[in-house]
Amino acid sequence: MKYKNLVLIGILQLCIIPPLFGQLSKVLNAVDFDVHYNSGLFLKSEVTQVVGYGYSGALDFPLGNSFEMSLAAGYFKNTVNQDSAVKNWGWDFWEEFYSIRVENFQETYDVSQSTSQELLLYPVTLSVVFQPKWNENVQPYIEGGLGVVAFKRSLWLDETWGKEYQLASGEKYYYDYNFDTYAVPKEGRLFVADVGTGVNIFFWEKFATRMNIRYVSYPDLSGMLGDNYSVHYDRFPARSSLMFSLGIKISY
Repeated sequence: MKYKNLVLIGILQLCIIPPLFGQLSKVLNAVDFDVHYNSGLFLKSEVTQVVGYGYSGALDFPLGNSFEMSLAAGYFKNTVNQDSAVKNWGWDFWEEFYSIRVENFQETYDVSQSTSQELLLYPVTLSVVFQPKWNENVQPYIEGGLGVVAFKRSLWLDETWGKEYQLASGEKYYYDYNFDTYAVPKEGRLFVADVGTGVNIFFWEKFATRMNIRYVSYPDLSGMLGDNYSVHYDRFPARSSLMFSLGIKISY
């Protein structure tokens, strides 16, 4: 939650305050607001799917000759599906205590358990965009960038425990109780690199809709950055992702 609040505050500061009040608006080319669909590729550790949605804001600065620089920050919420999720998590509480407790009580109670995972992403990227002005209304572009993403990956068990009881009258009733049991989250930071292409369609001189497709890579830099980076990389469920985006661009 703290990361999400920081991203929201950052987007507001980047995209609203400078154009209205700051000197930065004098050199701004445009601001962008996008919503995204994200799908993980080249998955790790029996992960079968990583999908989710997000949003971002960006500041665009002119570099000349149809080039511009874009500084973006965003927030993504993904669902992770993984075979043998608890085993792959390395959950000491489950392995050393809780699984034994569940096994002992299964003779007395009906126990149903399923796993869920969530992956929150907080990327900040700096990109170079090439957008030739071939047409005033339809402007395709290509882009490439580097950045950093902070992430928080969570796993929990959705549990239902139930038992049948018999009253003195002989009447039977069934009582069940549902609750979640959370593992310790896995957090970290990774470097990212992305390339993409898209198009801006201008309906008015200063306002356009945007469509974009982008490939995002999370490279393994453990050999250069050491064991701590390796730990963060191993916690992340995908080696790359494919992103589809829709949004608006407001030019200055």
